[in-house]
Formats: sequence, C-alpha cells, structure tokens
Amino acid sequence: MSEKKENNLESIINENSYFYDQNGYIVLKSAIPNDLIDSYEKKWLEHHSKDGKITNLDGWQKSSSYLKNQQILDILCHENIFNFLNLIYPSLALHLSFTSWTSTKKSWHQDFVDPDKDKANNYVGVWVALDKIHPNSGPFQFIPGSHKWEIDFNLIYSEQNLDKPSSFFAKEIEKRQAPAYQFTGDKGDVLIWHGHLVHAGGIPADNSLLRKSLIGHYGKMMGSLVSYSAGRYYGDYTAATDLYN
Repeated sequence: MSEKKENNLESIINENSYFYDQNGYIVLKSAIPNDLIDSYEKKWLEHHSKDGKITNLDGWQKSSSYLKNQQILDILCHENIFNFLNLIYPSLALHLSFTSWTSTKKSWHQDFVDPDKDKANNYVGVWVALDKIHPNSGPFQFIPGSHKWEIDFNLIYSEQNLDKPSSFFAKEIEKRQAPAYQFTGDKGDVLIWHGHLVHAGGIPADNSLLRKSLIGHYGKMMGSLVSYSAGRYYGDYTAATDLYN
C-alpha cells in the first residue's frame, strides 16, 4: 500500500472514531457482503417458516442463538465490524444476538444502565440491515449525543422510581429539544452505537412490513472466550440471557 493510501485510510479511521465519540453512533455503509446475508436469511427461514409462510417473526427465542448458528457469527463477527470495534476498545466480544424481523417496539432506553462512563464505552450495540429498511416498518430510533448526557442514573434506575426510565428519557428529549433520528439503511449497512446512547424500537406505521435485521451486543471480554473468523465471542452458554424473560 502506498504512503498516500495509508495516510488516507488513517484519516478516514480517525474521522470515524471522532464522529462516534461525539455522536455515540456510526453507520458503516455496505459493511456486510450480500452472500453472508443471503445465507443467514436462508437459515432463518428454515427455522421460522413453513410452506413459504413465516411462523415466528421474533426469530430465535434465546439471545445466545449465535452460539449454534455459524451464519450469525459470519455476520456479527465480520472483520468490517470488528475493525471498527477494535478502535473503540480492543477487547470487545459478542455476547448477545437478537434475531427478530420486526420492531421490538421498545420505548426510549439505554443498553448500559451503570453511570460508569469507562464501562459504558466498552458496551456496544450493532444493528445490521438485512434488507432495505422501510420508514414505515418501525425503524431503529436514536438520539445523537445522548451518550454524553449528565443524568442521575441512581434516580432513574432506582427501584423506588415510579416513573419508568422510558418516561424520563421522553421528557428529557422534549426538554432538550433533541432531534431523533431513524436508521433506514440499505442491505448490508451497519449501525454501531454506544452503551449510553438513548434509543428505541419504532412503532410500525404498517404492520405488514418486515424489518429484517440482526442485532448484536458486545462487551469487554470475560469468562470463556472463543476466537471466530475476524471477531470474538463468548463461548459459555451461560453468558447470554433469555431475550423474552
């Protein structure tokens, strides 16, 4: 590689890292090859459809499904994802996978609820678009820069707090007049977000539309770790929790 190309690559990396640090998210266009997505979709349909009709839009019930499906690992451990994750923290590893083809409809929340910013920096979500995401399908929504908000975590997440965290964030968004964005990516596009970024699953305007996605959560390495392709993941079956319990 020529010195000019190396400098250009280093400049792009630095710009992306700075954007992520300031905004709490980054979009990687065309990061996952179509053949990997097609292979995963075939596997998904084998398990969740019958006679050409989908029987379960939620996908696998266990968020540890990546442990038994190479097609999930091929995507969520792809080098294009891990090359960027290694810029954030070089010891991140996949430990949860969510496989629903419809919106979770989950209201405003954070994935990492501890106030420790250093720990939150080391918790990352990844959202892979398996098809063009229609704006009426209930896209992933997020508030850029919200990972830097100074908030009282102990109050928001205390057992005594009758006002749910989602209500707090809805009021905070209104108070700050913070613009909400939605991710309507193309097939193969990847959204990566910070553990403290406030985000939600949009409410579909048209329930007949699919929102084909594959989501992974990554954290600091712990327990049993396995290397796979370009990335890493937890190999201990107890590391992942049940998504619906």
